[in-house]
Amino acid sequence: MEQLGLYVSTFFHDRDVLRVINDDLWTFNRQALLLKQMKLLDRLGSMDMNGMEIWVQIYKLPMGFMNEKVVEQIGNGIEKNVKTTCRVLRTCGSNICESRYELMFENRFISK
Repeated sequence: MEQLGLYVSTFFHDRDVLRVINDDLWTFNRQALLLKQMKLLDRLGSMDMNGMEIWVQIYKLPMGFMNEKVVEQIGNGIEKNVKTTCRVLRTCGSNICESRYELMFENRFISK
């Protein structure tokens, strides 16, 4: 599988899998990693690898606009929204909203 650029990892607890898949987006050597959860009988060749999730961060929104609904509306043109969170950064006191989107590749990056 390494020759194909594919790696398989096994986790002991389901909570560890969920933390890796849901909490962060992953990179290696400044390249995005596509992480997909496999079921027991899944075959690698049949897995959908046509997209990846990205975070969109929006800084310094006025307090009245710092909510999930507004951030989702801002990102409507990107792709399908997966998860949105709004919070105040403790380090600088700045407002930040993060929205996670699934970006589908479907011929976007194929040059002819």
